[in-house]
Amino acid sequence: MRALANIEHCYNCGVLIPCPINRRRAKRRGYGYCSHSCAAPKPRNARDRFIDNITYEPNTGCWLWLGSVHTRTGYGQFGSGGASGVRGKTLKAHRVSFELFKHKIPLGMLVCHTCDNRICVNPEHLFVGTNNDNLEDMRKKDRHSRGERCRTSKLKDWQVLEIRSSKDRHATIARKYGVSQTTIFHIIRRNTWKHLKQSEAKRETAA
Repeated sequence: MRALANIEHCYNCGVLIPCPINRRRAKRRGYGYCSHSCAAPKPRNARDRFIDNITYEPNTGCWLWLGSVHTRTGYGQFGSGGASGVRGKTLKAHRVSFELFKHKIPLGMLVCHTCDNRICVNPEHLFVGTNNDNLEDMRKKDRHSRGERCRTSKLKDWQVLEIRSSKDRHATIARKYGVSQTTIFHIIRRNTWKHLKQSEAKRETAA
């Protein structure tokens, strides 16, 4: 047990507790604090808090984020608490990881994934690039939304091939597939669905 003289001193900083009432309370409890700031729990540094939200995936080498994930973008989120010099902000976890383990992100630059796993925060799987770099990387990996992968698309690949091979008038084709004549015009002229080639697409039967 702490000596009586020590009990009257702040358990955190060691100074004499100025308030007589708080000194008496400290004697009863066996410890006390000189102020609210000394009594308050000390915030953990960003690096330790960040590491607590990571699990290692041995097959891919990804550091999977266990914390909050944005419902729309799918990226991990991290409460800054002062990380990156910003307090009270929610930051993307992979950007925080890059700054914690590598270096500061240049102004206006993105942090991209080589593993294409949005919840991965392994700094070795991250690289800095421009928006054009990110788009080019996406195109090389064929991850961009195009053709029937686009959520707003009304047509399937095999339907586009049928449209291009059809000899009917544009108005007739448009009514058949429930799209506009302008859409049919651009498909036939290959202004849209440019990626689709006759030899690559497989015809699917309607369900």
